[in-house]
Order: sequence, then C-alpha cells, then structure tokens
Amino acid sequence: MRKPYTWAAETHIGLHRPQNEDRYAIFTTPLGEAFLVCDGMGGGTAGEIAASLATEKIQALLQRSHPSQPVSYWLRRALHYAHREIQDYSQKKYGESVSGTTVTLLLITPSGQAWWACVGDSPLYLLRGNTLYPLTQGHRFTTWLVESGALRPELAETHPARNQILFALGIGDEFLMVEAPTFPLPLQRGDILLLCSDGISDMLSLEDLANLLKKENTPSEKVRSLVEAALQAGGYDNATLILIQVEGIPTGSLSVSSWKWIAIAGATGLGIGLALGYAFF
Repeated sequence: MRKPYTWAAETHIGLHRPQNEDRYAIFTTPLGEAFLVCDGMGGGTAGEIAASLATEKIQALLQRSHPSQPVSYWLRRALHYAHREIQDYSQKKYGESVSGTTVTLLLITPSGQAWWACVGDSPLYLLRGNTLYPLTQGHRFTTWLVESGALRPELAETHPARNQILFALGIGDEFLMVEAPTFPLPLQRGDILLLCSDGISDMLSLEDLANLLKKENTPSEKVRSLVEAALQAGGYDNATLILIQVEGIPTGSLSVSSWKWIAIAGATGLGIGLALGYAFF
C-alpha cells in the first residue's frame, strides 16, 4: 500500500567542523515508520560514536515493539535504552561519561498519527497551512531560564550559555528527562514535518524556515534549499534534516474536527500552536 506521505533527508558536515557528528535514520517498525535525528557531542570521535550507538540501539528496540503498549511507551523506552547503552560504552572505554548525543524521534502510524520524543535541542517542526509550529521545546539551559522568568526571551539567542543543554543521551547520572506528548497529532493533507539538528535551526530563523518550507517544490528540493541556506548563513555546525510531506489522509485517521486546537503562547516566544499534553520522564 502506498504511504500517504513522502520524505527526503540530507546531512552535511558544514563549513567549520572536521567531522560530521550528526546521524539520521528512517526505518520501519511494527508500530509504523520511524524518523530519527541525532547530534553527537564529545571530544575526538566520541560524538560520532554516541550518535551512531543511539541510532543503532533505538532502531533495534523499536523493531521489537508491539501494540500491547502505547507508542509513547516504546519511544520513551527506546531513548532510555540508548542512554544506558551509551553510558556503558563510555564507562568501559573512558572510565566516565564523555559521549553524548541529542535525539529527536518521530513515528508515524499507519492510521496517520504522529508520535514523537526528544532529548536535547534537535527540534521538530510542523508546517500546517502558512504557520510553522515548533512541536518540541527542548532542553537548552536558556529555554529553562526563559520559562522560569529569569531571562528575557530576546536575550536567549545571545546568552553565553545559549548552546548548553541540560539533558542528552549518555551524559549525566541515571536521571534522564524525555520530552514526549501524551497523545498523538493526527496528520492532515499538506502537513510538513521537519526534524533537524541545530546546524539548521540555529542558522535559520523560524520565518526563514517557514518561507523555504512553503515553496511549491518537492521534498528533496526543500531539503536541499534548507541545507544551502544554512551554509550561506555561516554553516558553523553539521547540518542534518529529515522532511516528511503528507500528501493524503490515511483511511481511518482522525479528522481535525475531532480534535480541539488551542493556540498557546510559550514564554520563550516559540509558541506551540497545538494543545498537546506533554509528559516528562
């Protein structure tokens, strides 16, 4: 059966990095198709290894998933599993946790529902109509400062700790916070979902992202234009993205009339335009 969406993906080393520590994967699971972006961090090859391990372990666990548990359970479990595996690797090789990676994981079910989970600051966006919605808040220190009222939103982009993240797979103690919705997003014809590393999101404003995504071209052409724009803006980091364009509504999917959409303005100014229930574990 033909899928009601098409996708395109690309990764680029950027213009200033000696190696590419980003990884991405697209794979089929018993619950639906999964899309994954990781942005590794650590000295030497540690970031590459962490991102590769996360991709491998998350894929392995999700391919053993089954519908006896909710999709959200499997996504969180996969991220916690990868976290422990990266920690074990670092302890055996270095004697401490020096390898880490962000992760954003999206799963689209056969009924057209989108589920996701993330750790770190690799964002997920939804373009619906003419509006671009950030679906993830992320774990940047400055985001938490803004949410707590300790930092004005307009100062976040120039704050000295703007790139510091509070959680990453493989880094820190046993406690890991996973950001994930407690119920899915029903997809609609014309929706565009974008997962990317900060080599894209830090180089381009929300307005720039939206304008490039709204162009009447193919997913592959959109991906190429986003990478080129990030490079033209400086290309200071590895740039990786996956773009999914919904071209139909699967049989049995929920209609938008069965959902209540409420615009919420976040204190960060990155308002999430959909009323999604979030659970943090």
